[in-house]
Amino acid sequence: LNVANQIKDYIDAGNGMGMTLDNFSKIFFYDKFYMERKFKEAFGINLIEYRNKKRMELQSHLFFRLHLIFKRTHNQRN
Repeated sequence: LNVANQIKDYIDAGNGMGMTLDNFSKIFFYDKFYMERKFKEAFGINLIEYRNKKRMELQSHLFFRLHLIFKRTHNQRN
């Protein structure tokens, strides 16, 4: 896998949600500007924007699940 796909797979697996570009650089042993350029070339979005998008999707999914749990619990009590 190339660096862009490695990073994308890492983020898609739920990792690196709070990481900076410097953190990604340390983990993957690439220059942060090189990684950023390769990621943007591969996916049309910069790495941190992609991380933020995935973080929002994860939070939305978790919020929805919590809402369902709350709703189920509330309905069982009534």
